[in-house]
Amino acid sequence: MTVPLWTFGPFLAAAVLLAFWRPKVALLLPLVFHAGYLLRSHLLLGGVELPTTLLELLIGVAVVTGVIHWRAGIPGALRVLPRSLLLFTIIFAASATISAAIAPHPRTAWGQWKAFVAEPLAYAVVLLPLLRTAEGRTAVARALLWGGVVSAGLSLAVGTRTADFSRLRGIYDVPNSLALVLAPLIAFATVFASQSSPPAGRRLSRVSLALFLPTLFFTQSLGGVLAAAVGACAVLRRRRRWLILVFFLLLLAIAIQFGTGKFRHAVAVDSPFRARLQIWHVSLALIRDHPVLGTGLGTFEPVYQAQLHDLLSRSSVPGILRPTSLEWVVRDPHNIVLSLWLNTGLLGLLSMMALVAFSLFQAHFTPHRFSPLLAASGAALLALLVFGLVDTPFWKNDLSVLWWVYLLAAASPGNAGSAVVPRTAPG
Repeated sequence: MTVPLWTFGPFLAAAVLLAFWRPKVALLLPLVFHAGYLLRSHLLLGGVELPTTLLELLIGVAVVTGVIHWRAGIPGALRVLPRSLLLFTIIFAASATISAAIAPHPRTAWGQWKAFVAEPLAYAVVLLPLLRTAEGRTAVARALLWGGVVSAGLSLAVGTRTADFSRLRGIYDVPNSLALVLAPLIAFATVFASQSSPPAGRRLSRVSLALFLPTLFFTQSLGGVLAAAVGACAVLRRRRRWLILVFFLLLLAIAIQFGTGKFRHAVAVDSPFRARLQIWHVSLALIRDHPVLGTGLGTFEPVYQAQLHDLLSRSSVPGILRPTSLEWVVRDPHNIVLSLWLNTGLLGLLSMMALVAFSLFQAHFTPHRFSPLLAASGAALLALLVFGLVDTPFWKNDLSVLWWVYLLAAASPGNAGSAVVPRTAPG
């Protein structure tokens, strides 16, 4: 939704006041209101209109607040990070920068670099000092859950559904945008809800789950349901009662959707999966043509359309992809591997996969370092990876921020120790 710039005034004023009064709350606002990217406007600088969002302004306030109030803690937090984590992060950022520089549409490319790479990384860095203390980890976990409550609550309140199968999309453009937020948060909240902390410490997590689960179900996103289940099972593999509950809810969700129009469409000739097969086929053709540098940041839709035209002219589209099922307006490859490869090149893909592998190893295979936030962040990251098999859980304003927070929270050496999620608001 595009709004006048002055609309952001009250939000920005409140954020600035909090930066002086409650700096920790100001630092966590982007996690609570990550859906603020849906409110868009333009800044006029030197006669040039620059797009911006409410989330971007909140990130700006948070980064400045973090630098001012935790300027002594940020260098120390960076120094204790594993060198491999820092190295792969630098390689990924460099790969994204090169991809933006070589892209044929520089304004789009640098805009995406700013929104999906630079700002989320800067925000994740200023969060590092909080991740080194038990109180800070609790605040981060609480803010993530409240962010899901805001997104799910507003989506249910608005109640906007798609015209085809009455799928809930709420405040988002498509149902999967909502599902991509909720699926990892369900895995995240499951960890805290299943901990043996005092009842008051589990309350927010369980209330959040009671809201997240039906909201995800109403999106009718099968990928989201499976991703949430895999993420939750990964951390509950030794807890039989909770595993049984997860499997029961998964089977119940699939059984209820079995007779819906969405499910019937999923196995039809013109199903979404068939469309994805076509998108993946064209994406692989693009990778064959650009195996090292990719196609450049933010260029997928135009190069995809050109490649599809070329394949059709050479009759190189497989028979399974009939003309009636061809997809032309496609923003991304609907697969995290293909998306990273095409947008940031082979080096960007490999560095990000190394970061994810390192974080998941830290979260799931270092029991002496167990903490709820570490395990929860690892579960959320795993859920995003599973969802990433059929969608793109990275190249969006909110998802890029959440991705880096989950990744660094799972890998940060300051995570050892407990973190209880109180029932009150963040801060």
